[in-house]
Amino acid sequence: MLKAQRLPVPPLTLGEGPMWHSGRNALFFVDIEGRRLRGYREGTGLLLELETTDRIGFVVPHGAHLLAGVGTTLCTVDVDAGRITPVFDLPHNVGVRVNDAKCDPDGRLFVGLMAFDRSRKDVADCGALLVVDSHGVMQTLAPMNIPNGMAWAGRNTFYHTDTATGCIDRYHRLPDGTIANRHQAIDIGGGAPDGFCIDDAGMLWVALWGAGCVQRFDPNTGRMLEERIALPEKNVSCCCFGGEDMHTLYITTASSCGETGGLYACRVPVSGHAPYSWQGALPHDMI
Repeated sequence: MLKAQRLPVPPLTLGEGPMWHSGRNALFFVDIEGRRLRGYREGTGLLLELETTDRIGFVVPHGAHLLAGVGTTLCTVDVDAGRITPVFDLPHNVGVRVNDAKCDPDGRLFVGLMAFDRSRKDVADCGALLVVDSHGVMQTLAPMNIPNGMAWAGRNTFYHTDTATGCIDRYHRLPDGTIANRHQAIDIGGGAPDGFCIDDAGMLWVALWGAGCVQRFDPNTGRMLEERIALPEKNVSCCCFGGEDMHTLYITTASSCGETGGLYACRVPVSGHAPYSWQGALPHDMI
């Protein structure tokens, strides 16, 4: 069992979306319900704390700065100035917000939308996974309930989960950047798959919401591997590789059982890679 260390950041209500920015040698992460974006560097502490006008679902690299999802709007984040600028309103159903998102190897954005009122009777029908490039939305996969964790194996294989299914699916990535041929890669079998990342051996590290851990899986066989990181909070939300040698797994959790969520770091025996950056121009005419 691998051990994680809690890092000294403010308590999180719904911690999510840890993202390593290699150009800044820093980690950025969000508190969705706390409506906060934070930046952190070990040895220094908090580098950035910004309040957002709506729930913030994710950040991805955008050159030296960030692209964020706030409510249903894509926003640029000037890290140095501490400024968030709305640039693109995503097409959406009523009552949804952005959730997890990552960029593909060509810099397109894959972003999930989900209902923020989980008591709605139609939660399984109003979510979607969108593929966004410089011209706007180029593909919509719907309906989905809780579109979540994403990872690419090489250029042609994409992994994604709709958390409510309890499974991680594999897609084939087509030359134009769209995805097709969805089929099951992993049946989790306990705990709900939330955010995940891929290591340099092609294995997935999956945050298991409700199970209090990050678990490593082999997506080629669907088999659970021996590496597991136990966390004190029940609701583990996401993980990413980072650090100078990319051997640190950063993990976010959410409040549960009266305990607040937090940010954790764990040294692991394999490395990962930094996330892909948004490479396109932003479709400003859509805001």
